[in-house]
Amino acid sequence: MLRLRGGGELVIPFPDIEKEDAVKVHEFDPRAPDYRRIRKGMYYAAYCYNPACAAGRKADCVAVPAGFGIFNLQKCLDKVFCPACHQKVKPYSVGWHYCDYQVSTQKPGAEAKKGKWHQAGDKDHRFDNKEAGEAEFVVAIIEVVPYQEGGKEKLNTVAKEQPNQTPIEENKEADQEEHKSSHNPQPAPRKAKKKHCTIL
Repeated sequence: MLRLRGGGELVIPFPDIEKEDAVKVHEFDPRAPDYRRIRKGMYYAAYCYNPACAAGRKADCVAVPAGFGIFNLQKCLDKVFCPACHQKVKPYSVGWHYCDYQVSTQKPGAEAKKGKWHQAGDKDHRFDNKEAGEAEFVVAIIEVVPYQEGGKEKLNTVAKEQPNQTPIEENKEADQEEHKSSHNPQPAPRKAKKKHCTIL
């Protein structure tokens, strides 16, 4: 939920996305339901509680693809919808698949931070909420670009050359290749080509 502090700052509580080591890698499995389908780029993990929805009837988690772009979470978190019933859902985490991403943050009363570029390969990379813990942010921006070979080192070099560059755009069109995510922690018994799943 977004809220205003006494000084008028818009604050969002969310997993502490400054803790880069809290991002965990999960395997895929093609047996996931369609509402856990993910694409290249970033996605939101959320629960649906709509009793008329295939996911909501089980109070199940869903994956909401966001794709590539610059995402200001203070604006984006209130505009996330269940892929099955299209009702608004509240994200509890974010994840990435086959892309490069950078997190920029500022906590109340603290200095702004711009993290390093990270690379998510052909698996599901997502914050572990228990390990990350929750924090409040007055700035929480995630930039996501298509996967680049050697991207982490290359993009961190560019960031050093342009340290004051600030993200100003949002939400470019997402890549259309889709994958799935599921609660099943075991790899699928057969090899998947396009549709995968992981733990939410």
